[in-house]
Amino acid sequence: MIAGVIVVRGVGWFQSAELAAFDAFALRCPVPAQGQDSPSLNLTEANAEATPVVIVGITEADIQALGGIPISDQALTQAVEKLNAAGAAVIGLNLFRDLPVEPGHDAWVSILRNSQQDSQTPIIGSEVTLNANDGINVMPPPELARDRVGFTDVVMDHDGRLRRSLLLARDWDGELKLSLGLRLAQHYLKKQDLLLQPPERSTDPVQFQGDTSRSAVSSEQASQSIALPRITQRWGGYAKTMSRGNQLMLNYCTHPSPPPFIAFGDVLKPSFDPALVRDRVVLIGTTAASIKDTFFTDALKTTLISQATPDSPTSPLMYGVEYHAHVTQQIIQVAQQQHAPLRVWSEGGEYAAILLLGLVGISLGIVIRTPMGSLLLLVVTTGGVVLLTYGALLLGWWLPVVPMVLALAGAGLVTALFDRDAQFELRQRRLGVEQTYSAIYDGPLQQLAQMVHQAEEQTEALDAMEVGGQLRSLDQSLRDIYEHMRHEGTSRRSLLYLSGEFLSLEEPLPELLDQIYNLILAEEMPGFESIEDFPPPDFSRLKTERFTLDQRRGLCLFLQEALTNVGRHTLGASQLAVVCERRGRTYKLSVQDNGEEVLGRLMMGRESRQAQAGAKALRGQFRQQPQQPSGMVFELVWRAKWGMNFWRRSNH
Repeated sequence: MIAGVIVVRGVGWFQSAELAAFDAFALRCPVPAQGQDSPSLNLTEANAEATPVVIVGITEADIQALGGIPISDQALTQAVEKLNAAGAAVIGLNLFRDLPVEPGHDAWVSILRNSQQDSQTPIIGSEVTLNANDGINVMPPPELARDRVGFTDVVMDHDGRLRRSLLLARDWDGELKLSLGLRLAQHYLKKQDLLLQPPERSTDPVQFQGDTSRSAVSSEQASQSIALPRITQRWGGYAKTMSRGNQLMLNYCTHPSPPPFIAFGDVLKPSFDPALVRDRVVLIGTTAASIKDTFFTDALKTTLISQATPDSPTSPLMYGVEYHAHVTQQIIQVAQQQHAPLRVWSEGGEYAAILLLGLVGISLGIVIRTPMGSLLLLVVTTGGVVLLTYGALLLGWWLPVVPMVLALAGAGLVTALFDRDAQFELRQRRLGVEQTYSAIYDGPLQQLAQMVHQAEEQTEALDAMEVGGQLRSLDQSLRDIYEHMRHEGTSRRSLLYLSGEFLSLEEPLPELLDQIYNLILAEEMPGFESIEDFPPPDFSRLKTERFTLDQRRGLCLFLQEALTNVGRHTLGASQLAVVCERRGRTYKLSVQDNGEEVLGRLMMGRESRQAQAGAKALRGQFRQQPQQPSGMVFELVWRAKWGMNFWRRSNH
């Protein structure tokens, strides 16, 4: 089972399940106390670090008010000027502005060119550049330099969900490009004295380091480098993913709600509050239903779309501008060490954890003997592993929960079932040995004891005919024992071989016990010769009770042993009674006679093992005691337990 889980994970067949588990955990991440789930934008400097990104969305109402889409360069210029005046740290355009949109194009060109001066608020434009078909790509605003442009290309998983962000990649001309989110974070962090280390290759790590040229930065801060972990082809739950460029796994647990939102039209109003955007990244994009700029996600509890539809509090859709805002925010928070990046164990470490959990499952299956106990403990342990991996995600670790749980539960269940079958086989072998010994003890050994006793008491020569008859009887007894054990060992569990007959344990119990009663009394035993009174037994009280096969076998063997004991060892008995009683939930099955007290009457030692086994199967007691003035009583007493019987029945 463990090897199967490891192999299946190695070939990547668990990838869908692991990604679904990741989404399910991320969806249940708690929202921080400084919630970012309110679109009212109640922002202050105290929570500026918690909300470094603000979305300015062009809504459906804005499109109607501004005369359609795309909005004019004039409207865009007015909005950017107000954001500049409000002190925005960086302005990102999740809009394609490669062509003029009159009126106001000249003013728009001027503001783009001026934004590239060090004293001005940087404006970052967008492009689509990674498609092999150049006709699908979209050029950036021509007025912006290359370091003021970021691509908006995305990488989606096979199920169409967005869980990763492509930060660095080379286009089809070989030029190294940075994503919009990384560009925005780069210029924002530059003002925080954290510089992006220039990458030379698309697979280079994305690292930020303190600006050594600034006196405010200590040598310790300058030497400290913060790197974002890069997704490789086999990383975490990914086993067969496209690892082009430098990709970052989005950890929505660090920001489970969308960044604060402002409608584009509200920015143009005189009442606009500059404090809403001061010292923050402002990302402008469309948030209108008529513009199909949306992506699927199952990892976010709240999106801008779900906030706008109170009747449907959850939605698998998020806007493109919202996605880029999440990417920007995560990069900033990791670089500022507010949150740790999402990390995974090494591949060897993950397989070691799967193996370890499988061994734990095996141990639980061996230690706990009962099926219910094994199942309950496995459920509890599996739940603990799930909670542990959920807690690890909250701390920034993505652990392989699906293969670990399957290895634990699978190996545990297989071991429990295998061990139960092995224990049952061992019990059956032990029972066979005990039955053989009991049969030899009751028959041949007793005959030999009588012959020895007669030989010691007789002074004259033994009668050869008598000795020969006894030896023939002894020979036949041994042969009967062999036949009995041979048939018992090869028969099905639902059959009982007794006195040369196969009896079905699945028959109604009263009829089955009647058959055993008649079979034993039909045997020629000296103790039965003097009995004149055989009251017919009534086993009907057992008709409505449910018994397992082991319990039925125990009752049958007790009755057979008790009757055989009377037939072989009692002397001068005139009465034999088999009584079945019930008082409430307590049952008693007893065999009583009024014979003389002779050696061998008590069922002792190994001889009583079958009666004890029957009592154990019923969770009851076996008792034997003399009667007054003469005779013995052998009885089996137990209390019916419906829940126990139902569980045991279902397992047999």
